[in-house]
Amino acid sequence: MFESMINTVFSPITALNPLIAIFIISTILTVAISLVNKKMMGSSKADEVKEKMKKIRADLLEAQKSNDKQKVDDQMKKMMGINSEYLQSMIKPLGVSLIISMLLIITIFPWMRAVYNGKVILTMPEFMPLIGGAGLTWIWWYIICSLVVGLLLRKILGI
Repeated sequence: MFESMINTVFSPITALNPLIAIFIISTILTVAISLVNKKMMGSSKADEVKEKMKKIRADLLEAQKSNDKQKVDDQMKKMMGINSEYLQSMIKPLGVSLIISMLLIITIFPWMRAVYNGKVILTMPEFMPLIGGAGLTWIWWYIICSLVVGLLLRKILGI
């Protein structure tokens, strides 16, 4: 069922050169996963907690400068409590984001393996040390594309 639906959606892309097709598929998945992560992680609760932490850090620094041990201890306790609150506010969105990302990957990867299995997608140039002349399979090309696109998206979206 999923495979026929995926074939229908991606058949125009698979008609392209495998190098370009995998880059496009990788970009689509990386954008989708990044947007899910941004939506799930961009909660105002986490931002509020970050602001509280910033203020407590400033107070802690001030207490350390004035050498007030009691105030340092109080600020450290507050910081630990806020840190715990921050972690709790991040766990649920992280879990949902991870589930959605895994569902995307679990549905697409078996299809990609069936389409591109055994094919050398790219041969590395001979002049490159250690990997020169090595042939990259679809999974390695996918990983390289995902990493590059992911880094660019994080810079653009501010994730």
